[in-house]
Amino acid sequence: LLSCFLLVVFFLNKNYMIVLITYTLQEFLDQLDGKLAMVFHWESTTGKFFDPFVDSVTHLTAFACLMTVQLVPLWMYFLFLFREMGLLFLRLLASLQGTLLGGHWAGKIKALVHAVVIFVCFWQLKFETPIFFDAIVWLWLALFASFLSGAFYLFKYNVILKRAFSHE
Repeated sequence: LLSCFLLVVFFLNKNYMIVLITYTLQEFLDQLDGKLAMVFHWESTTGKFFDPFVDSVTHLTAFACLMTVQLVPLWMYFLFLFREMGLLFLRLLASLQGTLLGGHWAGKIKALVHAVVIFVCFWQLKFETPIFFDAIVWLWLALFASFLSGAFYLFKYNVILKRAFSHE
């Protein structure tokens, strides 16, 4: 999480090359951490919650930075934010009901799409040239991934919401 603070500091100082490097390093270390946990059986319940939380904070921080330079529209940022907060709330409800709702393939794909899109946006900001498509096209892809993964979680775990809001 400290690296998010550094990312913001570098971004606000317009050190976009350092931002690109810092962000790439964040994502690389996130992947490495997960792989090492699996290989050495270091997986934990806390890690199953903490990893997606850190992914969300990292991506929301990056999207917020990009919003300040008008690459991410405010309305799109709020949709990203609402999806992440909604899933955090669903995880909380599941936990209160004794159900572990860690990461799932739909969320992992969404996280990968967000990581690529953010990298592409930082690249475009630094080098003033898009990678294949303009940033807004990539951002629509990120929004689509957020919507699909959010819908997946709602559909798959709707029983948790039903139990939480029933009057029994």
